[in-house]
Amino acid sequence: MNQTPENLITPYIVSGYVTLAGLFYFLTPMLDLQFFQSDPPGRHILTATAVILFLTGLRYLLLIKKGKLKDEGKSILEIRREAIEKADDPAFLAQIAQNDPTPEIREKAAEKAKRLAGT
Repeated sequence: MNQTPENLITPYIVSGYVTLAGLFYFLTPMLDLQFFQSDPPGRHILTATAVILFLTGLRYLLLIKKGKLKDEGKSILEIRREAIEKADDPAFLAQIAQNDPTPEIREKAAEKAKRLAGT
């Protein structure tokens, strides 16, 4: 599997987000923010959730750093490439070639549509 820079950065972004969300929700009752109120019964649930989020984010960050959290299987782009190769409807492929947000998929669909139209 190809490791693009996006594939390498995304796990760090997700684990960082989960960690920071946990930290935010943990500190919110202490900061006494006007837009976010938590009264005693809800405060315990909020604190427990915050601790779980924070620890989960840290755990995944450590797993990524140690190299124990690996991608398995095909990427979405690889699956979409295979689907284009299997498609046999020129109208469908032309629609993908015109509207798909991914340039590589648009090119593959256009090529396949031309091949099918030529036969």
